[in-house]
Amino acid sequence: MRHAHAEAAQPPLPEAERPLSARGRMEAASSAARLAAADCVPELLLVSPALRTRATAAIVVQALSLQESCVRYESELYLAPPATLLAVIHRCPPTVNTLLILGHNPGLSELARRFDAERTAIDVPTAGVCCLELPGDDWAQLTPHAAPWKLLS
Repeated sequence: MRHAHAEAAQPPLPEAERPLSARGRMEAASSAARLAAADCVPELLLVSPALRTRATAAIVVQALSLQESCVRYESELYLAPPATLLAVIHRCPPTVNTLLILGHNPGLSELARRFDAERTAIDVPTAGVCCLELPGDDWAQLTPHAAPWKLLS
């Protein structure tokens, strides 16, 4: 999932501290509802430490009635490239059946594209959710083209 819409950069505020906009708060709630409707409720959320991703995660956690303990902040997810995103996914314990990575573009869109060789470009929108179905139960085995996926938004 990509973070919801954030306010424009306001120097000297650091890029990582951009808050969600009013639009973003609505987007996050809408995406949480789509996750619930798709029966894609995460057991674990791995979240970039940026304010906009933390705020998106808080809305998802509240909307899905999740425990705060299922959220883990991963510094390497901040503006991560696809290889880093996949490495973080590979470290997920096999006891977790449904995982939500909450991060940033362009890394998320590029990772989604790698799972669909038919598309030359994918743009995961703000608060966009891309669902992958893991074939098996070992996150370390997830590779591009090995999992069917769909864009929920």
